[in-house]
Amino acid sequence: KDRVKFPQVREAGSNEWKRLSWEDALTRVATHMKADRDANLIKTNDKEVTVNRWNTTGILISSASSNEAGYLSVKIARGLGLVTLDTQARI
Repeated sequence: KDRVKFPQVREAGSNEWKRLSWEDALTRVATHMKADRDANLIKTNDKEVTVNRWNTTGILISSASSNEAGYLSVKIARGLGLVTLDTQARI
């Protein structure tokens, strides 16, 4: 139950979980995502056509959310350049 209220993180090499504030958790996620996108974004293809593909990160979108929430999730993911999108609808 605490995991829902308080995000937790386990640093690399540690056996201990530590609680984070939601602000710190979201900042941490955004920082890691930005670093990965900056390092791995494919801006153009071999013909120098702009493609802006981010192949190293994916997103799983809830099949239980409304159509509107799903639509916005896909738009945000595609806007970031994410290529790998999936839903849990096939499970």
